[in-house]
Amino acid sequence: MEKAIKDYRQIDAGNVIDNATLSSCQIRVLITASLVMILEGIDIQCISFVAPTIVEAWGIEMGGFGIVFTAGLIGAVIGAAVFGPLGDKFGRKPIIFTNVIFFGVGTLVTPLASDIESLVTIRFLASLGLGGVTPNCIALVSEYAPTRFKALFISIIAVSPLTGGVLGGLFSRSVIPVFGWEGVFYIAGGVSIAALVPVIFLPESIRFLVTTRQKNNQIVKIMNRIDRSTQYISEDHFYLKGEQQGTKKLSDLFTKDLLWMTLLLWLALAANLFMMVLLINWLPLLLDQQGVARGTAILSVSVLNFGGIAGGIALAIMSDRIGIYRTLFTASLFASLATALIGVTAPQILPMMACIFLSGFLGLGTYAGFATLAASVYPVHIRSTGIGWALSIGKCGAAIAPLSVSAALAYGLSIPAVYSAAGIIGLVATIAIPLIYWRGPQQNAKAHIIF
Repeated sequence: MEKAIKDYRQIDAGNVIDNATLSSCQIRVLITASLVMILEGIDIQCISFVAPTIVEAWGIEMGGFGIVFTAGLIGAVIGAAVFGPLGDKFGRKPIIFTNVIFFGVGTLVTPLASDIESLVTIRFLASLGLGGVTPNCIALVSEYAPTRFKALFISIIAVSPLTGGVLGGLFSRSVIPVFGWEGVFYIAGGVSIAALVPVIFLPESIRFLVTTRQKNNQIVKIMNRIDRSTQYISEDHFYLKGEQQGTKKLSDLFTKDLLWMTLLLWLALAANLFMMVLLINWLPLLLDQQGVARGTAILSVSVLNFGGIAGGIALAIMSDRIGIYRTLFTASLFASLATALIGVTAPQILPMMACIFLSGFLGLGTYAGFATLAASVYPVHIRSTGIGWALSIGKCGAAIAPLSVSAALAYGLSIPAVYSAAGIIGLVATIAIPLIYWRGPQQNAKAHIIF
């Protein structure tokens, strides 16, 4: 039964969202943001799936393709760093819409490349949108999620690109023999452009609207969709308890409470993504050189991503039960071991695929956990900025990975040694996790984020 509203009220919008029954509006936000992130995963990983075919068709050295991977990752770094703060300034929705246009068109025109130089340029520009959409989707979903579903919602968004990787690997394997490598980009880019339709109907974040003092009528309309037990009216005044309003400074990430959390989170993400992006980019090429059939080599990335999907969800559930820090430390440790063992087991299909799956389950699952941690710790007014910069610095580590492999192969390092080196880098993330707990702002974290 709706409550009659007669008096002017002060309403904590965050408290309403945190405790409301899950509404169709919140589910629609989750589904639409997940779709965007799935397409982001397809578009950013397409280049890995077609790399062996392009290397063969253009007659170039395998190690020379590392610059293409790195260009895409540098674009994603800049995109996250630029568009994360813009999301805090202009809103999550318009920045998500802009980024989908960016990476959709960029993917669509990728087949126009005729050499490495033009391919590098196109992939860099497309990746600006691919990097920028991530922090804004994570922020939007976290700001609509009730407290009891927050870790699950963020984990779904964090693993959605991995779903894109699974789907992209499967359809690339079928499309390339029929339409060539160009067909992969035409299909992926076209679908991404079509996704602009549901993005248009996304609601803006209520928490953003409140902290930036937007028109009350827009807030009231969305609040009535979320909480049908109460009728909200334009005379109501909405606020967010404990949140700063109006200020959005990068320096806020380095306040006394957030300094160590920020720096250690950056280090952990950089090490984790170095290890995982090395696998995402190079698995098809490395396994191809180790005598694995090309179709199976392409499929290995789907296995890695599928492991990440399962791991992201499973680790989110474990985090609620035994604590996020304990969960991430254990998962990161064994992810490093599984990664190192890939080179030892290849080209034996079953043990090799088992190690790849475990690496994805534990390593990419850990990445999803870091995203949950960042969204829980940073306050609303710098949430996109905090997530965006964390992902950007993390992707700096990822950007180093492709060129590191190129250099290692050029200097004669064996392929199994490349996997072992990736596992050792992954241990840096493992070591950083307890340091984040000991030096980070535990008082700002949600109740379920404990060691």
